[in-house]
Amino acid sequence: MPERVQRKYDSETPVEFFDLKFNNTYIDNFDYYHAAERLCKLDKGDDKKLMIVVILSDTSEGSSFFRQAIRETWGGVRRLFGWSLRFAFIIGENKDLQRMSKIANESEVYGDIVQGRFDDTYLNITDKTIASFRWTQEHCSNAIYMMRITQDTVLNPQKLIGWANEFYNHNSTNMRLYFGAPLRGSPIIYDQNHKNRLISPVKWPKKYYPAYQSGCGFISSLTFIRDLNAMFCRTPITAPDDGYVGAIAEALGVTIYEHPLFAAHYTYLNKKDRGTINSEATFVHLVAIIRPEDIYDVMVDVYQTISGYTGPPSNTSSMTEKHTVVL
Repeated sequence: MPERVQRKYDSETPVEFFDLKFNNTYIDNFDYYHAAERLCKLDKGDDKKLMIVVILSDTSEGSSFFRQAIRETWGGVRRLFGWSLRFAFIIGENKDLQRMSKIANESEVYGDIVQGRFDDTYLNITDKTIASFRWTQEHCSNAIYMMRITQDTVLNPQKLIGWANEFYNHNSTNMRLYFGAPLRGSPIIYDQNHKNRLISPVKWPKKYYPAYQSGCGFISSLTFIRDLNAMFCRTPITAPDDGYVGAIAEALGVTIYEHPLFAAHYTYLNKKDRGTINSEATFVHLVAIIRPEDIYDVMVDVYQTISGYTGPPSNTSSMTEKHTVVL
């Protein structure tokens, strides 16, 4: 098991994350309908530094619109500034055989679907997150970094690779990287009618979660992912998933790295009433319910707005080049 730190007396994380007395053997039985097994296999001409972006999606009809819009915008970038990029969509299973058939066809066409054999419900999102990290270690172990992101976001690949260069050039690749837009003092929700309510087999000692990276999007190194996967097997599996990962990070003594311009959140209504989009953000979280038929136009609009910026607030020289995406 990975080396852990001693629990502080005033920690917001339960002691069970430190003593590792749980034995979640069901995780070892995770299996896939579709595993995108060739997605991270690089061709001869590909750049050898690999960034994998794992996008949490689902089996609903509306989510297929998100996936296609992503493929035709920011998810279509394969090489950038000395890096190869790959994008995978992770989903669960659906009892509707027609939906499963459509997903099977989608997987065959694009080769980017990772479909696990677990219920595809919001309350089961922790299993989906665990599966995303396990799949990355099993099928994308040649990646240096992995970004976990949700489908209701718009990512700027130029900025993402700008950060990857920062980490790669200034830190050891053995560093346990956990980078994003952290939440601190986030209250634990016990209301059983709330979708983000706490689901845990143990009692949490305080009213707040420990600091954790917002689940909308964060970057992890493969060294951190390997330790996470080991800890998933021996810690009390908890929802929401982002708070769970944060608790494990605290037990491991992993530093939370952050930058205020990493993420942006806003409610998208239409081009006229959308407000100001922070073009310096690495990704934008769409805090709105968007009609399926509008998803592509919204994705293109926001992507064109943020992709004109060429890099993170750093001195990364390779980011002086602009990447043009044909829409």
